[in-house]
Amino acid sequence: MFTSRIAICTAISMLALAGTASAQSAGEWTLGFGAAYSMPKYDNGYFDPDNTSSNQTVTVSDTASLTFTGEYFIWDNVGVELLVPLPFSHSADVEDYGKAVDLTYFAPTLSLQYHFRASEQISYLIGLGVNYSTFTDVSTSGDLKGLDLDVDNSFGGALHLGLDYWMSDDSAIRADMRWISIDTDADAGGSRVGEIEVDPFILGLSYIRKF
Repeated sequence: MFTSRIAICTAISMLALAGTASAQSAGEWTLGFGAAYSMPKYDNGYFDPDNTSSNQTVTVSDTASLTFTGEYFIWDNVGVELLVPLPFSHSADVEDYGKAVDLTYFAPTLSLQYHFRASEQISYLIGLGVNYSTFTDVSTSGDLKGLDLDVDNSFGGALHLGLDYWMSDDSAIRADMRWISIDTDADAGGSRVGEIEVDPFILGLSYIRKF
């Protein structure tokens, strides 16, 4: 909730600074390549591996990955973007167990975005989208090593804010931030043993090419 409030306030500030000139034209498209740093929210759920109703808090680590984006402009300034990151890998500490779970997931995100230009070289974007996260690898270690843990895939909303610095008519450097809702249930032996709420705030830097 805290990170989403920051993002909303930032969006309002960007709108206030933005000009009215067209940033992108209908029919154009862009490709992007970059890196992202994922910071899960504070308080990442609970875990009860012994099914004793003694819930242990979960803390998920930060991580980084490479990202690819493609965006097609359906109207002037309005585009549909697909974010395809390489899988993110987090470790999770469980209270009283220490580092106990490693999670790897693939998290493509589809967003509808509005772009607006503040100057000849600077443009902003704001987007709303949906994310589907598929957990491709889940393993346990330490005192929980050998626990057969099954983690559900996650479907949730996403918010995207960004700034483009145009080095030429068709190339730019983008600094952006995203908030993505990634909440999943954890099961062992057919019983629910926890809930993991990643909900990361993601900072990114990428190169954008317009076609």
